[in-house]
Order: sequence, then structure tokens, then C-alpha cells
Amino acid sequence: MTVRVIVVHRVEEYDTWKEHFDAAADLRAAAGETDFEVLRSTGDTNLVVHSSTWSSDAAARAFFESAKVARIRADAGVEAPLFLYLDSVETGTLDAPPPRPSLRSVESTEPGDVVPSGADESTDLRTASPHLELVQTDNRVDQGHDPLK
Repeated sequence: MTVRVIVVHRVEEYDTWKEHFDAAADLRAAAGETDFEVLRSTGDTNLVVHSSTWSSDAAARAFFESAKVARIRADAGVEAPLFLYLDSVETGTLDAPPPRPSLRSVESTEPGDVVPSGADESTDLRTASPHLELVQTDNRVDQGHDPLK
């Protein structure tokens, strides 16, 4: 059974770490890694996450706990890695929400001119103001503002 491994670690310098990581690709593949993803913190580019799928828990542990890989990590400037060995419980894909109606002013694009005074979510805006038309969108803000927010 495959296992997902998440390695979270700080590196001294990302580019140096990445060179060592790339150089070890064949070694990782031979040991049982089947896919990977590298992520970096948005606030600290030297905080790296290596997420990968392995052929088995035993193969992943043997690789990451080996003296050879420990030397590679040290040469790459890795500081105190955290290893998580995980079994998948569930995966899925969420469908995008259906488009919702939004309003566009026929005569003006000013936010104050779009929604009639006293209108709320239950107001039928098609009849509340002759200056409005109901427009089906793909959830993007129309002309820089969304009067329903």
C-alpha cells in the first residue's frame, strides 16, 4: 500500500537545497518514490515542504532514515526536518459553486446607484428599480465591485 510522506524543513538557502534535491531524483525513484511536490512558505522561502508518494511505508522510512540521505540533507543545508508518514483516508475534488446572479446598473457603475434604498436579499431587484438588470456571471466581480457583497 502506498504512503504519503510530508517532510517539513528549514533550509539555509533554497537554491542549494533544490540542487541537492534534484540530484537525488534517481535515488528517490529507485527507493520507491513515485511522485512529489515541493512547496515553500509564502512568508519564508527557506521553509520547504517536500510531499511525496512512496510504494510503501517501509520503503519511505528506509530511504529517509538512511545514513546516505542524512548526509545529503546535511550537505543541502537542511535544519531539523519533521517527517510525517501518512495513509490516505479520503481524497476528492470539489465542484465549483454554480454561478450566482449579480447586479449591473444599466445607467451607472457607481456602487451607491446599484441597489435601491431598503433593498435586502429578499427584494426582487428586477422590479425594485427600472435602472437595474439581472446578469448571470461566473462569480467574477463585474466592473470592479459586487453590489451583493
